[in-house]
Amino acid sequence: MPSNDSHDSQLLRHYAQFFPNVLFTSEEEMEKYCQEARPDAVRKVLDLPEGEEVPEDVMKDPRAHLYILMHIVGRNATTAAFVALRGSDKQKVVAKFIMLNDEKQAAYARSEVHCLAACDHFGIVKHYDDLKSEDKAATNHGVRQWRRS
Repeated sequence: MPSNDSHDSQLLRHYAQFFPNVLFTSEEEMEKYCQEARPDAVRKVLDLPEGEEVPEDVMKDPRAHLYILMHIVGRNATTAAFVALRGSDKQKVVAKFIMLNDEKQAAYARSEVHCLAACDHFGIVKHYDDLKSEDKAATNHGVRQWRRS
């Protein structure tokens, strides 16, 4: 029977593959990507509207919107949550994946993201990034600040 660590590593790689230029399973993997990152590649990853410039923080430090998945916190049929490290400052965050099976779920996920992004309160988790993969097997990904209780 495979070890728990082996299973966790496979699970991390499975989720990281949906966002290969944003999520990594090790710091070495992320650093290799950063050394090769180019502005046009960064623009594509961020999926910026035509004419919008790549944010200055991203150009100064390509790690600004990159995350290293560390371990799973929990999951069910439609959602998975992982402790991750934000690439720019190694702050612990939670990366949440949501399967979007229909437009109703997508609308709910968008409303959750908009609410979190608008909040700035010590008692409410902070929203950093959200991404969407067009891969039908993939998930919407939101990165939230992780707080210890």
